[in-house]
Amino acid sequence: MSDNYMGNRDLPSNYSADHIPDHCNTSLWIFGLPSQITVHQLLKTIRGFGRIFAIHINEPEIDKGHFLAAAKVTFFEAAAAQRFLFKHRSSGLPVGSLIASVRPNRVKVEEKQFSESCSRVIVAIGPRELTTQAWIHDQLRRRGIYYDIDEILEHTNHPAGSARLEFRFGSYRGQASQAYRVLRGSEARERGIVVFFGEDPCA
Repeated sequence: MSDNYMGNRDLPSNYSADHIPDHCNTSLWIFGLPSQITVHQLLKTIRGFGRIFAIHINEPEIDKGHFLAAAKVTFFEAAAAQRFLFKHRSSGLPVGSLIASVRPNRVKVEEKQFSESCSRVIVAIGPRELTTQAWIHDQLRRRGIYYDIDEILEHTNHPAGSARLEFRFGSYRGQASQAYRVLRGSEARERGIVVFFGEDPCA
């Protein structure tokens, strides 16, 4: 574990899974990214490889001579990580005007057993006047859930009076997983809102 790590050092899951072979590592390190890259811009470059478990963007550290951003990207499945690595390890990953480098993350993450329905995408369907972005944001913020948003889609091809919102979070871990738990609570049921996992566009 890096000396700079600011997370919970008591959690075994925060340590490298050094016992697994390289091809079982679900986590990649992407560096040389635009300094102001957003979660949405990064995730747009990962379409068609597999569900994203978590991402974390490291901003530039000018005082250390790091003028570009970097990111840790963890997939649900090791095979997805290996496909992405095989595609971009030699030629790099085009991001805007830059070509970023892709390498295995030295802090290995072992593949975990999750349902195939689990995703960083949450879908909410319910009465139009009650199923709103503001309500969802309020539910999450009131419970102190930190989250990144990739994008939010409002589908209009639903019967009159109903709404379908699709929240694409930056990560499943700690974000969509917590949102799913919160949004399926009693208040949603009282409002007639149904919540379920949607398909990750990166899959």
